[in-house]
Amino acid sequence: MRVLQLPYEIVPGHSHLLPICEVRLLGPRSVSLRALVDSGAVFSVFPVKAAEDAGISLPLYPNHVVEYGGSKEYGRRLCVYLALKGLRWRAEVVFVERLRFPFGLLGRHGVFSRLNEVAFLEKVAPPRVELRW
Repeated sequence: MRVLQLPYEIVPGHSHLLPICEVRLLGPRSVSLRALVDSGAVFSVFPVKAAEDAGISLPLYPNHVVEYGGSKEYGRRLCVYLALKGLRWRAEVVFVERLRFPFGLLGRHGVFSRLNEVAFLEKVAPPRVELRW
C-alpha cells in the first residue's frame, strides 16, 4: 500500500493544528491552492477564482447547494482534475463565489472515495494525515 503523509500546520486565525495540504487544480493552467482534508465535507469546495485562474469554464449559474462551515451556499459543481504530490485524479468540486475559510476543502466524494484509507494521526510527532491507496 502506498502512503502519502501530509503534516498538520497552524493556520493564521486558528489556535490549533489543521490537516492542510497543497493541491493543484488542473485546467489549461495549473493553480495551487491550500485545502483542508475534511472528513466532514461531502464535496470538495474551492473558490470560483481558482477555476477562473486555471482557465476552467464553470456553469453559468449555480447548480448545487453545498453545506459547509455551518451554512448553505449555492455553488457551481463541475468535474475537474486535481493533483496532490504523486496523485492525479478527476473529482467533482463545488466552486463558490465567496469561500468562508482561507483554504479550500477536500471532501469525501471524489477524494476519499479514491483512496483505501485516510488516517488522521494527531498523537504522533509531527501530527499528520496519511492518504493510503
